[in-house]
Amino acid sequence: MNLEALGWSPVWAALLPFPLTSEQSIGRVAVAHADRAELLPAGVVFQPKTAADRLQVGDWVVVEGSRLLRRLPRKGVLSRRGAGMAGEPQIVATNLDVVFLTSSLNKDWNPARILRGLALVHACGAVPVVVATKCDLAIGNEGRFLRALPADLPVVLTSAHLGIGIEELVSHLAPGRTVALIGTSGTGKSSLMNALLGAPVMDTGEIRLHDDRGQHTTTRRELRVFDKGVLIDTPGMRELGITDSAGLDLAFADVVEAAAGCRYSDCGHEGDAGCAVVDAVAPDRLEQWHKLQREAELEARRGDQRLTVEQNRVFKQRSRAAREREQWRGKVQGR
Repeated sequence: MNLEALGWSPVWAALLPFPLTSEQSIGRVAVAHADRAELLPAGVVFQPKTAADRLQVGDWVVVEGSRLLRRLPRKGVLSRRGAGMAGEPQIVATNLDVVFLTSSLNKDWNPARILRGLALVHACGAVPVVVATKCDLAIGNEGRFLRALPADLPVVLTSAHLGIGIEELVSHLAPGRTVALIGTSGTGKSSLMNALLGAPVMDTGEIRLHDDRGQHTTTRRELRVFDKGVLIDTPGMRELGITDSAGLDLAFADVVEAAAGCRYSDCGHEGDAGCAVVDAVAPDRLEQWHKLQREAELEARRGDQRLTVEQNRVFKQRSRAAREREQWRGKVQGR
């Protein structure tokens, strides 16, 4: 396996901070553990001690043996708000080119969740593709599921069981291009991975009859390379909370376009007479836009609170260190 197959290019080479010696090498994080990270083409490196510096799946690094020398700047960072109301932002994967947003065409189909994912993907700068899995369960009713999505959003109907849509998915791949699969548990990501890889590499589970969902089988994020590209599989994520408003304008381009023609400069697009947005955008879609805007504003306030807490923590650490230095100086001078 060479670096080009992993996505290495002259763009990345230009980011190297220094010429490499014979003992140093380039690697890409395939699996990130608490204490170490597994690299491709080969090797293991120890994780940094601070949480902010932790390596994530998809990172490019410069190493010397098992020692991390440098992590290259990231692009295409897919992040989400962690589970729970106070969840910290979590990095799902880095240096992405395309993201497959998977959702099953059954009882688990959730357009609101897809739109959240769409905003996250736009924010990271990757290309979104909705992958509607298990389409064999909705033959003839596909339109009922898809009508809530933007008309210009790429959607691929797939059935890994019947081999439907796999070739169309492959058209979004390319050697060296990095594609991540995200979605809730049981949407068939592992089955898709096996279909794309052409081998039963990932474990899969049967569909549960009581809720029409598959079993949770993927337990960690992992980067895999094959002749058609680079794939990153992820565990099922029930929540895809957005971390900020970045990406919402692209995910709701029709709302933004209509807002530009609104007669009110400070309109909240909540139903005022003559509001261009209310007249042009479907009520359900406008309601979802308002909901995600409120979610982004709430997360921004949380971010400000987290920043204040971190600043206070750093201030207290520095003050304590300063007091300890003064005490040490006083003891030395008193001798």
